[in-house]
Amino acid sequence: YLPVPYRKGKLLLMLFDLGGVFAKNRSIDLLDHITLALESVGVRQRVTVSHRPYVDVTLRQKGDALMLNLINVLGPHENANYRVYDFVPKLCDVAVRVRLDKCPHAITLQPEGTPVCFDWDGDTAAFTLSSLDVHTVAQIDF
Repeated sequence: YLPVPYRKGKLLLMLFDLGGVFAKNRSIDLLDHITLALESVGVRQRVTVSHRPYVDVTLRQKGDALMLNLINVLGPHENANYRVYDFVPKLCDVAVRVRLDKCPHAITLQPEGTPVCFDWDGDTAAFTLSSLDVHTVAQIDF
């Protein structure tokens, strides 16, 4: 990878087929390589989870709340011969850390409406899901 100055920031050139490689091999080494490359241009991860690469994460804004989608992708998804997934093993004790500008007043699992106990250290909310079956949304309210 090659960080290149561009206007007021930096552009990160990664001169290989990252998507193709990741689609065939959800490697921890590849995720670490991407993280290091991004950190080289000053980008810090906003969300970290345990059990990677078995949890896909998306963070979206919805009104004043943040919606953190956590998706269990444990299973034979890279195997092109699988056509039907009839079982996804649940993940246990999934630790989640989210960097935020201010302390949230609540984190709630949706659609159940279950409140989540979290710790705040000044810039990060941290909580643990006892289990992640397939998908949940942690709604972060300020």
